[in-house]
Amino acid sequence: MGALEPILIHDLLSVCLKPIERDLADRKVRIVRQIDRTSPEVCLDREQVRLVVVSLLAEAAAATVDGGRLRVCLKHNRAAVMLSIKDQGEGLTAEQRVAILKDASRPACQGAPLTIPECREAVAGMGGSLFVNSTPGRGTTWYATFPPPKNRAF
Repeated sequence: MGALEPILIHDLLSVCLKPIERDLADRKVRIVRQIDRTSPEVCLDREQVRLVVVSLLAEAAAATVDGGRLRVCLKHNRAAVMLSIKDQGEGLTAEQRVAILKDASRPACQGAPLTIPECREAVAGMGGSLFVNSTPGRGTTWYATFPPPKNRAF
């Protein structure tokens, strides 16, 4: 892991979204952004966060049908800065949710630099957590949470 530095996740997120928006335009997949631009700086490894964001966006894009929608949210509270990415895919069963987070033999989807277990490990290495919520037939939401700065009052 690289050096931790103060970053604004919303700025990094905007950079990561541009290429995937271009890629999804041909499929008429729309990205809905709900990004709280008041989210505080957090001390993270910028490159690792970028790789995680790109990987989660690629997973969600691969699951979303043509003409569908991805919802990307960033919000914060006293306990965490939280990124969520929701797709309109087929969704996952409880067994699939457990397997996708732990199965290191599952390859990364096209365009994802990291597998989901690698994303989980990277986020955990920065003091955060990665989890997934999904219901078959209703899509999947990926959540990455990061701790706020220690000396920051909201």
